[in-house]
Amino acid sequence: MAQYKLPQQDNDAARAPKIEEWRKKSPFKYDMDIPVAVTPPDENLPPLDYPPMVVKGFAKRRSALAAQIKESGYNFEKGLPKLRTVNFAAVVVDGDLAPLVSHFMADLGPILPNGRPTSLNDYNKLYVKDPVPETAKDVDSDPAFANTFLGGSDADVLQRMMRVPENFPITNAHFQAAPEFASDNLQSAIQEGRVFFVDYTKMKVLKNGKHPQTQKYMFAPLAAFAVPRGGGPLAPFAIQTGPTPQGREIYTRKDGWSWRLARSHVQVAANAHSAIISHLSLTHLLIEPIAMCAYRNLSSNHPVFALLTPHISNTLHINSAAFKSLVGPDQFVDRMLGSDIHSNYKLIATCRRELDFKAHYLPNKLSKNGTLDAKLLSNYAYRDDAVLIWNAIKAWVSDFVSFYYRSEADLRADVEIQNWAREIGSQSIGQIRNFAGNGGVSSIQELID
Repeated sequence: MAQYKLPQQDNDAARAPKIEEWRKKSPFKYDMDIPVAVTPPDENLPPLDYPPMVVKGFAKRRSALAAQIKESGYNFEKGLPKLRTVNFAAVVVDGDLAPLVSHFMADLGPILPNGRPTSLNDYNKLYVKDPVPETAKDVDSDPAFANTFLGGSDADVLQRMMRVPENFPITNAHFQAAPEFASDNLQSAIQEGRVFFVDYTKMKVLKNGKHPQTQKYMFAPLAAFAVPRGGGPLAPFAIQTGPTPQGREIYTRKDGWSWRLARSHVQVAANAHSAIISHLSLTHLLIEPIAMCAYRNLSSNHPVFALLTPHISNTLHINSAAFKSLVGPDQFVDRMLGSDIHSNYKLIATCRRELDFKAHYLPNKLSKNGTLDAKLLSNYAYRDDAVLIWNAIKAWVSDFVSFYYRSEADLRADVEIQNWAREIGSQSIGQIRNFAGNGGVSSIQELID
């Protein structure tokens, strides 16, 4: 069993040279003005059973694509690409799975002759080998729209409305247009903490993208929701399809098809925000320097390295593969989102650089958003699950860290952990704002957090 030790308690003369060896193998480059690994270190490679597991999943996707071509009745522009067995074996042996993405999850191109669906039901024909998702039953409904922001892929964007925003001038008439609020009052609901909103105005910097057959569009909308007096599910009541009210209407549920189109504007923005900001910028690219600086500064028998290792394993290799096969021009992300890929890069970099690390801790983020109190918003599944996970992790980490650091002096004397934190927070290296103080980690509690 490994014996984890703080550096000041370890007499192994090879400890510092080994770290220096890792450091030399782990330089940074600054793609999109964001620090990423030049070459992911071998120590970050996943277990040997990982590539076969991924290939098995890829094979299932390719089988589904083949079934779509054969059984859906659709005529796709492109066929499935071929991959010679010898090339496939080389990819698996090398552990670089990026080339497999285009083979197993191929872009079949548009459906001919016109490539456009005529109804939502047309999408159901694509589920030949997989069951149609349960959400398809009510995807075009107001409850499903609201639930997107309670338990969807981007549910931490929901904010409590403390006052009517200047750039989103909703009125009592907008509020009362929804049946749930016909006899309610907007100002009273705001004061009682029952009104919430999502704000995608940061998406205004994105440019419209191009589809092989037509123009694509990106939006920067705002949407308002409320909880009925006396309780009940969160319900939408107003949407503005741009970042400012000038030249725009605010749509309500009385507006029929205009309301449904406005809802889709919000969903387009939510999908892009989830993909390029929440998922790529503030997850993959945020973890990258934390993992890289661990290899550059922590010994393999440092207790914090042992704590981090299961969670950063393969992260750097996955990120590298994503840049090769998912987020480049005319690749998966570019095709799936309404915005131009080059304007995406700028927003990704801006959001990553501007993130305040400590403000992004789950309780801090929910408190800032005004969504931490379950009495005000009772059916917020994201918060309820995430807080349980946060508390469980924090309890475990507290016990683990406190076992090795018996005093604040132990932490101050730990040059490896201090160098790790300083590099991550450095504006010339890791560039994660407010990760730790300029002098490193100041307390055991800060390290635990």
